[in-house]
Order: sequence, then C-alpha cells, then structure tokens
Amino acid sequence: MLGGSLLFLWPPATAIAVHSACAMGLLLPTWILGADEPMEPGLLMTFFVLGTAVIAAAGQLHRYKAVKRQSAAHVEVEHLKAQAEQFAATLQERTTELEMLASTDALTGLANRRTFEEVLAQRWRWLGREQEPLALLMCDIDHFKAYNDTLGHAAGDRCLQQVAEALLKAVQRPMGLVARHGGEEFAVILCEADTLGATAVARRIRRALHEIGIGHPSSPTSKRVTLSIGVASTVPTRTRDPHTLLETADSALYEAKQKGRDRVVGGRSDSSNV
Repeated sequence: MLGGSLLFLWPPATAIAVHSACAMGLLLPTWILGADEPMEPGLLMTFFVLGTAVIAAAGQLHRYKAVKRQSAAHVEVEHLKAQAEQFAATLQERTTELEMLASTDALTGLANRRTFEEVLAQRWRWLGREQEPLALLMCDIDHFKAYNDTLGHAAGDRCLQQVAEALLKAVQRPMGLVARHGGEEFAVILCEADTLGATAVARRIRRALHEIGIGHPSSPTSKRVTLSIGVASTVPTRTRDPHTLLETADSALYEAKQKGRDRVVGGRSDSSNV
C-alpha cells in the first residue's frame, strides 16, 4: 500500500500519515470487539481492499491535479515567453524608428546634418588609411527665399522634396551619401572621387534638376528652380580634419553664387553651360 501510494505521486510524509491512519482503522475494529475476538479474515480483507482503493483513488486524484497544475504552469510559461518575445520585437521596432528619426531629415527623408557629419568623419578616416580621394559637393537652391515668399511654404516644402529626389537619382555611387545640410542647402559625399569625377556627378545633378523643371516665377536667374554647386576633393591625411574639405566646398559654392548661380564650381572646373 505504501509503495502504491508513492507510485501515485503521494509525498512521502503524506503517504506515511495516510497509511498510519489506515492501519489504525484496521486495528480499530479489533480494539472495539476486544482482543479476544480477532477480526474475521473476510472482514479484514474487506477493510484492506477498501483502504487500498481509497489510497489509490486519492493518489490518482493527486496525480491528476499535479499534472493539471504542471500543464497550466507550462501554458503560463509559454504565454509569458510569447509576451516577452512580442515586447522585445516591439522594443526593437521602436528603437529602429527612433534611430531612423534621429538620423534622417523628416521632410526629405535624406540623411540629416548630424548623420552627414558622422559619415564624413568615418569616410575621412577610412579613405585616409586607403590613401584614396574623398569628394564633397555643397548644393544650394538659388533664390529659395523668393520661391517661398511667392508660392508659399507648402510649395517650398514640395520643392525641397523634388530637389532631394533629383539628388538621389543623380548620385548613384557606392558608399556615397546625400544629406540635407540645412534649409535649402544639401551636401553630397563621394568616396574615391577626384575633382573631375565629383564635378561630373555635380553636372549630372544639375541636369536632373533641369529635367524636372520646377517653375520659379520670381527667380532672376532662371524661370525654373536651379542649383549652385561647390565641389572639393582631397586625399585625407592625419594632419587635417574633414572640416578643411567642407570649407573648400563652401568656398567653391560661394564662388558659384558670385559668378551668377546655376553652375558648378570646383578646382579647375567652372561650368555654366551643361
């Protein structure tokens, strides 16, 4: 009986207590009838069978409840795991969204100025080790304030988006980056591009914008939106930092504006008839 109860998952202490009670139950009739009147074998057997049946039934019930609790615990654990996985996926999605918001310009979808500066510094170090040229284009929409004043800020926002699309279409170089540098100014990073190669890309940008043909009724330069582009290229060194390249490109951009706008200026290149 003790072995059977243990087999049905009774805890040892419980099994001993139950069997002690059953044993007392078997002896109780003998005490009641008196020591000189031993219990009849048939009645003793009946008590024995009934006791064994009760213990077996109780053991089965205990086992059923234990299995049920174990199953419920397993279901709960799986549910908690699923919740944890869903939470982790949601957290990763939100983190990715925040990273994207932190690195891109909300209006144009291009890299923002912070990302531009980080990538420029990375490319400077990398190409400095490789001793390959790094080029930078600084692009400014001509007479953009007049465009906004004439057509409104909603049209100005759409214009910025169209210029961004033209830049992305024209700049298709490995490891390149197109960024909104601020306001109506854009910057383009070109890896392994010398001045002539970078100037060719700048001319392609200018042509792409001409093909779009965004009307500009208040521009003294043209009846369509145009860009002035400054080009600079150098092989990075440890003795200089990327801001020297940025200053050179800014100077070229200023020169393009001084020479009449809607042109590319950089190094030996000065093109206004692309």
